[in-house]
Amino acid sequence: MAITKATASSIAPAVKGDLVVGSATNDAAVLAVGTNGQVLTADSTATTGLAYTTISAGGANWSLLNSGGTALTGAQTITVSGISGKDQIMVLVQGASSASASSYIYLRLNTDTASNYYQYGPNMTAPSSYSVNSFEAFTGQDTGVVIGRMSSNAASNVFGYALLSGCNASGQKIFNSAGTGRPGGGNGQEVAVTGGYYDSSSTISSISLFSSTGNFDAGTVFVYTSA
Repeated sequence: MAITKATASSIAPAVKGDLVVGSATNDAAVLAVGTNGQVLTADSTATTGLAYTTISAGGANWSLLNSGGTALTGAQTITVSGISGKDQIMVLVQGASSASASSYIYLRLNTDTASNYYQYGPNMTAPSSYSVNSFEAFTGQDTGVVIGRMSSNAASNVFGYALLSGCNASGQKIFNSAGTGRPGGGNGQEVAVTGGYYDSSSTISSISLFSSTGNFDAGTVFVYTSA
């Protein structure tokens, strides 16, 4: 029921900022002004259908999911699970190493090994001698996000990161990543600086690091999350 001029005029707000509004009893009522910084919002549970509320603080609030990090050793795939209700995920890869030389280190989501990862950007190789093939590009589908590649020496390792967003939604998940293999006395290590998306409607519940050749024998992965 709309507030008529007569009904509204019979109620006099006593405080600066008070509002005359309709109520559940179809009469006019006074809604007291909120506190500084609050906003007026629709609220079907309130008598007047309106209420002053405090806006939650914005911005990402990051925390480390796997306290102390997870060791990369003893298996070809290392998984960190227990991710729930998180929109953003930051994966930091520190010194990932396979027992085999020249291994690519991949990031995978929800242990998905299908070609659902679309990655675009430069791929740089450090061979024993320069060639035009030292600079290449990632151009589409793969079975994971390439973080970097070890050199021809098994003592090499990989450092890098990936930042993902939209992880708690049903749409595609967007990522950007960068990483590189270190020479460790060899050559052929690769650098990847890319962005792209993960084509799946599933929310993210786990991340995995995968060694394309041989089991991991060193390194740590840290997983940070934010709602």
